[in-house]
Amino acid sequence: MERHFMENRKNKKRQLNEEIGNPHGTLVEEELEDEVAEVEELLGSPTSRNRKGKEKVAQTSAQKKSEGVAFLKSIDANGIRKNADALFSMFDEVLLSVGPEKVVQLITDNDATDKVAGWRVAEKYQTFY
Repeated sequence: MERHFMENRKNKKRQLNEEIGNPHGTLVEEELEDEVAEVEELLGSPTSRNRKGKEKVAQTSAQKKSEGVAFLKSIDANGIRKNADALFSMFDEVLLSVGPEKVVQLITDNDATDKVAGWRVAEKYQTFY
């Protein structure tokens, strides 16, 4: 039911844009559809598990640009022991390379170690998470 509602909403939005014209150009969703598909294919599901049950941790960063969002980085953490210290270190490294003032949201799995690492990031930067 909810999916049907969302599809109708998108179709209505497209229809209105066609009728009145969009002053901002085409919809961002349409422009980035191929790019998002490529990234999803590269990363797979962020919660997919391998045989040993360790989560495949993929970390992505995005930087807001005038034309939309750009994919910046992915980290394959299959060989890294997943604990709060290791995750915090990875998150912090990416945030420092991008610039914390440019990051709006950090998205992680809903695992306890991810939450602890996220709280540490929030404590350090006091701006997001």
